[in-house]
Order: sequence, then structure tokens, then C-alpha cells
Amino acid sequence: DMVVRTGHARWAPDTGQLLMDVDVGVEPGASPPAVIRQLAAARRPAAPAGTARAAELFTQAEALESVDLAAAERAYGQAIAVAPDFTNAYLNLGALLCEGGQCAAAVRLFTQGIARRPDEPLLYFNRAVALEDLQRFGEALESYDLALQLDPDLADAHFNAGRLHDKHGHPQRAIRHYSAYRRLSR
Repeated sequence: DMVVRTGHARWAPDTGQLLMDVDVGVEPGASPPAVIRQLAAARRPAAPAGTARAAELFTQAEALESVDLAAAERAYGQAIAVAPDFTNAYLNLGALLCEGGQCAAAVRLFTQGIARRPDEPLLYFNRAVALEDLQRFGEALESYDLALQLDPDLADAHFNAGRLHDKHGHPQRAIRHYSAYRRLSR
């Protein structure tokens, strides 16, 4: 199989399908928040300098996810308390909250993260996904737009925005986003 890499994206040239790094391992039938978390893991920003304790808590939380979700949530929360600019902890904790049916809490958490790191597109993207789960489509589109202002090459944000515009009767906007998605997916 042939794979093409463009920036952060990998795709199959024969199908245009975006590919994820092998170490991400999306499970078949995974929920949208789980897929988003796995995508975020593949594109994660580096931890802020001087956050050794937060990084340690983050690693502990990741390990706990498979055995004790409540403990993992606590460890992510502690990582945020130690290093309030630690984007990765917001991303993973928010995804856990949304997977657990607490999407409103995830939206609040992502909004807190955005207040600390307004330059991080994945926080806006994940907030948009959580807002979609809450059926708050207008706010989700706004959050996708903010993510795309920061990272115009965030293909999944284009796809999701296109899908929402299509669903809500905005065909021109949908076409614009789908075209960007296809361009970025090649």
C-alpha cells in the first residue's frame, strides 16, 4: 500500500482516505469522542516547559484509563491543577467526560482550556464535537470555525463543519468545507 504524508496528515492516494498513525489504533465501532481523542493524541502539542509533575500525572492518567476511569479523571484534573496550560490533560479529560455522557462538563472544561491556551486549535475542535453531542449545532460550527482560523489545515474540522452545514441547509458552506477536506486529504 502507498501512503502519502502532507504536513501532519497521512492519506491513501488511491482512495483519498485520511490515515492515522499506527500507534493510535482506532477500534472498530469506537464512539466519536474516542476517535477524536485518538486523533488528538496523534497531533498533540508538547507539554509546557517545567511541567514534569503534570507530565507524570498525565502518563499515570493515560495508564489508568483502561482500569479505573474515575482515577484517570482525577489524575488528569490534578495535571491541570499543577500546570493549567497543559493542553493534553484538557483534551484527554474532556474526551473521557464526553464518553461518559458528561458532554456539558466537557464543554466547560474545553472552554477553560481555551481561556488558558487560546492558540490551541484542538481545544476548539474537541469543544465543537462535545457541542454537537449536546445538539448545540450553531455553537459547534462557531467552535469549528475558530479551530480552522488557527489551523486551516485541520481536515477533520472541515469535514465536520461541512457535514453540519449540509445538515442545516447551507449547501454553499458545506461545499466549501468538503472541498477543503478533500484537498487536505489527498
